[in-house]
Amino acid sequence: MIPGLLAGQKNLRAALFALLVYLKRLTFALLAPRRFLFLVPPIFRLQILYDRVRRRLIKCRIRDFVDFSVLEQIYWAEDYDLQRLARWPDIKKHYQEIRSLGKTPWILDCGGNIGLAARYFSETYEQAEILCVEPHPANLALARINNPSPRVSFLEAAVGCDKSFATILDPGRGGNAFQIVATPEGQVPVIGIQDLLNEHASGYQVPFVIKIDIEGSEERLFSGEVDWIDRFPVLIIELHDWMLPRRGTSKNLLQALAARDRDFLYFGENIFSLSNRLL
Repeated sequence: MIPGLLAGQKNLRAALFALLVYLKRLTFALLAPRRFLFLVPPIFRLQILYDRVRRRLIKCRIRDFVDFSVLEQIYWAEDYDLQRLARWPDIKKHYQEIRSLGKTPWILDCGGNIGLAARYFSETYEQAEILCVEPHPANLALARINNPSPRVSFLEAAVGCDKSFATILDPGRGGNAFQIVATPEGQVPVIGIQDLLNEHASGYQVPFVIKIDIEGSEERLFSGEVDWIDRFPVLIIELHDWMLPRRGTSKNLLQALAARDRDFLYFGENIFSLSNRLL
């Protein structure tokens, strides 16, 4: 096998198919320019992108096609692009107001996986600082590699309604689908969002964006005290009712948001909740 190829790509047909998809999208990108241009076929572990806005290269390491699919969602589809929202002028103004006060916008990435979202945020908001929270050690190790910027920090933990412990469950869907099961004997620390704010957001940092993609654990996260929602002008969350049928994992979130003066938008896999008080 050629060094640098994705693990498991012994099937020549799969590799050729991936290459054809890449060439098709490369052609499309040249005809209808997007912000990020993929320069390397998806069969390679080292992915190199060109950012047309910042005019620089971005290097990210992936392990398999599951990781590549996440890369596509974030950089090709730009799942976390706030500029497409009608409220973008308000969001941009708030970001600039934080900077004008001599403070730093703070982005909290819950369920950071291999750090691709954290890298996107750091490339997009160059004056912001990001905390990437991820419970799986292998994911977090790769997240550190993918985020060499000193503006990105890391915490090996899961988020929940309070401080506790849990174990990691692997349902076999790849490195971006690990689930958390609360158990007293678990080795994974669970921390609440308010505790993260108290312990990791310094006085010069102002909450700006919270992104949550925690594979169904949003059910437990929003079951307790949720006043921390009011601290973040932008909340982005992926729900997982499709993955965990009949559990109603989004119920607590919807109840929490319905009680607040916030706009509610749905783009792709994510809900965008925007504060009408802060913005």
